[in-house]
Amino acid sequence: MSPRYFALLAALCLTGCIDASTFASHNVETKFHRAIPTAGATQVTVINVSGSIAVIAWDRPTVDVSALIYGAEQGAVNRTHVVTQGGSGITVKTEYDNTGGVFGNTNGAQVDYTIRVPKTIAVSVTNISGPTTLTGLGGNVEASEISGRLDATLGSLTGTRSVKMNATSGRITVRIARDSSARVNASTLSGSVNLFFPSDLHQGVVGNSATGRIGKGASSMTLHTVSGPIAVEPE
Repeated sequence: MSPRYFALLAALCLTGCIDASTFASHNVETKFHRAIPTAGATQVTVINVSGSIAVIAWDRPTVDVSALIYGAEQGAVNRTHVVTQGGSGITVKTEYDNTGGVFGNTNGAQVDYTIRVPKTIAVSVTNISGPTTLTGLGGNVEASEISGRLDATLGSLTGTRSVKMNATSGRITVRIARDSSARVNASTLSGSVNLFFPSDLHQGVVGNSATGRIGKGASSMTLHTVSGPIAVEPE
């Protein structure tokens, strides 16, 4: 999915040009599963249009992808596909058959992902509509959400780890260990910002922000929402 495709589709979802009820029904479903070896892989990228994403760390050299594809009717499910690609950059994404619309997915189905990844591999997640949950990840993390919450449990932030999360409409909650070493920058145009460690809070005419450091501040975390609160909590 190209950045231009993603941006245009996100805009249509937010303005109501794509009917959210298209994805709401759960009359027909099918399951997908694939295990992808991670030899030589440095990053896992996940892209979804409608549905949930759960990425969970484990201690195996494999990316295990389970997905539930569901919709109002069989045709919608048939037009919806989970596409995976191995190599140095492993990709898991939702694609739709072209049905004559501008984007080809205006009558597709939802996909809920549960993906297990090696603990230290870098992870990049993009979700347009639906919650995203990240659990136990120990590498670099990038996550973008258009409409839905972002919830991450990331253990100890140390060394050169980098965490970047953005949400257009939704809450961001990140849990990290108290022995972390990180610099944190958090900002929102509409919502509160709460960090569990000492920080400088700034309340503007529009928006709120906070900067802080836990431990020696070796790693970095940047969090931003347009509409929604941000919280960094102890794990």
